[in-house]
Amino acid sequence: MQEKLEKILPPQGISWHLIDIDDDPELKHRYGARLPVLVGGNKEICELVFDSEALESFISDNS
Repeated sequence: MQEKLEKILPPQGISWHLIDIDDDPELKHRYGARLPVLVGGNKEICELVFDSEALESFISDNS
């Protein structure tokens, strides 16, 4: 998922960052085995596998 985000988001001027949930007990409890999870704001966009349609929809709804 990280490789796809690195290719898609920066050319669109969208910044993102990777969070290691092992550093945050709350996130580790919330997401556990559902990793990777792509979250924008407070909305979960996709989990386990990259969903380009869900990401495009999120970007469209938030631009």
